[in-house]
Amino acid sequence: MKNLFKAYNSYTRTERMGIIALLLLLVLLILVRFSMHFWVHPDFNTDEGQKMSAAWDAIQSDSNADQASAPVQLPGVYADTVSKHGDGVELPAASLFPFDPNTLDSAGFIKLGLRAKTVSILLHWRAKGKKFYRKEDLQPLYTLSAEEYARLEPYIRISNAISKKIDLNKADSLQLITLRGIGAKLAHRILERRRAVGRFERVEQLQDIYPFPDSTIQQLKVQLYVE
Repeated sequence: MKNLFKAYNSYTRTERMGIIALLLLLVLLILVRFSMHFWVHPDFNTDEGQKMSAAWDAIQSDSNADQASAPVQLPGVYADTVSKHGDGVELPAASLFPFDPNTLDSAGFIKLGLRAKTVSILLHWRAKGKKFYRKEDLQPLYTLSAEEYARLEPYIRISNAISKKIDLNKADSLQLITLRGIGAKLAHRILERRRAVGRFERVEQLQDIYPFPDSTIQQLKVQLYVE
């Protein structure tokens, strides 16, 4: 309190008067706000007032009826397409169809019966550069159960544009950056090394350029070949 009083005295007389005036105005507004119901009485006896009152009652009645009868739904999912998942989460009823995990959109994955969390993780994978070259590449997807994969596996179709192997000694930078684990900078380094040594003899030589994890180099061996 003493510090507050000192701070107040540090202002000029005009500034102190301004602070007092603002405080009084604030108190007055608060008093008016909390006392309005004592002296403001809307007149509903006029025709216009009665119409407004009746309209408001009708809106309230319809709103309460809708809330009581409407089923709980997931956003964007119709009630007649909802089914129970094993963990108790409500999901849209699955509609299986051939799909490419590299190109299908979120609505398509939801239609297949995948949970929103699973779809989000899958799309995040793709945004980070993940490519699916074989059906089995979908298995490690977090939250995708073995039962769900078994149900989807017969319908997975990997396009030839993705599954076709690339000759490491002929690939350009655009082809290299489509591969899992290789970005623009690394693609440039690979091309620089190829020019320096003339040609690669094995795909494993990429580890001389960058220390790829064993899982990544195995995946690159699936995507690349050396004549």
